[in-house]
Amino acid sequence: MNGRYLFGLPFVTIKICDEEVEFLVDTGFNGSLLMPIEKIKNLSLQSVAVAKYALADGSVTESNIFEGEIDWFGKKKVAVVSSPSDFYLLGMELLRNVKTTLEPEKKKLTIEK
Repeated sequence: MNGRYLFGLPFVTIKICDEEVEFLVDTGFNGSLLMPIEKIKNLSLQSVAVAKYALADGSVTESNIFEGEIDWFGKKKVAVVSSPSDFYLLGMELLRNVKTTLEPEKKKLTIEK
């Protein structure tokens, strides 16, 4: 899977519930995916839990967790954290068992099994 760089940041496009969505690759995010609550509603994802998360500024927030269906190197279902922001993040839970090569100078991002 190849990604791209936009404004110097790595992005990858994946299908979630048969819709292509572009996510910022964020190695500081421990979850699988983070998406705006409005997009989650549009995709009709099912709510499965509520969890507390520590943010980069040290504050703690509570977020609803939803279940999403993706095709990620054999992984089919993932937890999607809801956010009131417009951010789409792909985190370390999905990057844990894959090889990720980031080459910002070449504007190249490769993710492989």
